[in-house]
Amino acid sequence: MNYDTYVASDLYQAGYGDDGHPFIAEAYFVEIQYEDGRRFRHERTFLGARRMIDDEDGVVYFQDVREQSQAQAEQLAERVRRGGINFQYWEEMDPAYGSEAYINQHTELKRAHAERMEG
Repeated sequence: MNYDTYVASDLYQAGYGDDGHPFIAEAYFVEIQYEDGRRFRHERTFLGARRMIDDEDGVVYFQDVREQSQAQAEQLAERVRRGGINFQYWEEMDPAYGSEAYINQHTELKRAHAERMEG
């Protein structure tokens, strides 16, 4: 069965700045998606910000390392494209919305049930 390999991103809280507010940054990861919509995410995540402390005044700041992190994720994606998948390092995610796997796995019902259980 054929699959696509790609780099995706999501937001995460990298920490708190000196003002006490959370600093939201972007993280990159590799996903594969099969023709039927099943998706798997690699366990490795590449964070797009690095928490730093200024040596002179102790101020906390966040260095933007998205370009390097995205490049590392792209390198991993290319290794997967060339060498295949070792499922030891992958976790299955919800299938793509509306896909064959989404319908067959009753994903909509599972989500509705989970929401009722939380509420």
